Parts: sequence; C-alpha cells; structure tokens
Amino acid sequence: MRATRLPARGAPRRAAPVYWTLFFVHVFHVKPTLADELWWAFQTQYPQKVQSIIYHLEHIGAPATSLAVLDMRLQHFAALIPPTAVLGACGVVSPEGPGRRTDVIQFEDAMLRHVDQTGGWRL
Repeated sequence: MRATRLPARGAPRRAAPVYWTLFFVHVFHVKPTLADELWWAFQTQYPQKVQSIIYHLEHIGAPATSLAVLDMRLQHFAALIPPTAVLGACGVVSPEGPGRRTDVIQFEDAMLRHVDQTGGWRL
C-alpha cells in the first residue's frame, strides 16, 4: 500500500465541512486546524465517501422535527466515518513512530474513549 502524504503547505485543498469541524472540535476538543487535517487525510483515503459525507453533513443542521430525527442523522454520520477510518486518517496526518505529534496522540486517546467494544462509536 502506498503511503499518503499531506499536501505541502499552501497547496490548495478543499476546506473541511463545517459540521465535520464542529464534531471534532466539540466532541474531542481538537483545534480546528487538526480537524481540517483529518478531513484532508480522510478524503484522500476514502474519496468514494466524500460526496456522501458532504451531503449528509449539510443536512445535519437542517431543522429536525424531533430529537429522534436528529439522533438518526447523527447515527448515520457516525456510520459514515467509523473510528477505524479516523484512526487511519490520524496515521496520515502524523505517522506512528518517533516524533509523532502530541495533538494527534491526545486526539486518538480522547477518541478511543468514545469507541465501544465492537469498534463502533459510543456517542
């Protein structure tokens, strides 16, 4: 498998969707820049999921008729980005080994507290 690299500083890339950034900033307390880097890494690893995720994220903020509808939207979002995929994105942002970024290690630790024994999200 070929290693995926982050683009050079200043290289053009698609901005992370607003609700992607909000999810990572508010649930895991990361900086928006890390959320953006995770988005870039995720979309390079899973390009086939990008349009579906963008579409779904645009609708999460639409008025919901009930809490059940909102919960359903959040559960669908969680299914689109499984923890294993997010961990894979972390490995692209900062590969394991000496010199690994502290913010990525801290995020992974926080994220794993939201993963159940089956490997799914516990939100």
